[in-house]
Amino acid sequence: MIKKVLPWITLVTMGIAIYMVFSPASAIYGPAGEVLGASFRIFYFHVPLAWVSYLAFFIVFISSVSYLRTREQRWDVFASSSAEIGVIFCGLVLITGPIWA
Repeated sequence: MIKKVLPWITLVTMGIAIYMVFSPASAIYGPAGEVLGASFRIFYFHVPLAWVSYLAFFIVFISSVSYLRTREQRWDVFASSSAEIGVIFCGLVLITGPIWA
């Protein structure tokens, strides 16, 4: 059963994560900061990427602890999937950071 549900959970999670990253229209239309000017807009894009990566790695932690307690394979698969998502978003954080530096 979990093998049928897990792809849908992954798809929904990725959809929510992508929405969290790309939803702030204020990154384009938002006001520039008083001191930093246009580089202030990095906070509308770069910081949500970092939060999603932190969330993904926190899910890895929780899933790994659950796997060690129960030895159920589904927790290991869930941790592995979340780690992949975390690495992708962490890479995006590293790419977008120097753009506005």
